[in-house]
Amino acid sequence: FAKSTTRLVPRRRFMVKMFQVKRPVTHPLVTVTSAECLAKVEREGGVLVGAHGAALAHKQGKSKLRRDRWHLSFDEEDALPVIGGYRRVPYVDAHVEGFDFDLACFGDNWGGGNVLLCFCDLPKQTSDA
Repeated sequence: FAKSTTRLVPRRRFMVKMFQVKRPVTHPLVTVTSAECLAKVEREGGVLVGAHGAALAHKQGKSKLRRDRWHLSFDEEDALPVIGGYRRVPYVDAHVEGFDFDLACFGDNWGGGNVLLCFCDLPKQTSDA
């Protein structure tokens, strides 16, 4: 996971918004595409951090991850690793026994068992000194 759109560096702080992936009420069999997930991150002013974000969410916020959900941490398609001929989206699987890290296909469609992680920069603190 050497390649990522946004590098995580010391002292850069994020607020993580979590969005339950929801199917449209008018079309309950329709799922959400990877492109729609990327567009949601962009609309929210988020940055794409891929696997590094999934690891950070687990390390610093695992108590807030919803059980029985995959927590997706997207990156630009070209920055995702290719495994088995497919670009892969990293996720943290929070379940009763603990947590697992895994990869799903970028081209998959996402349903209600998924949560989109959206990393947003915290505003910089100013000093009056």
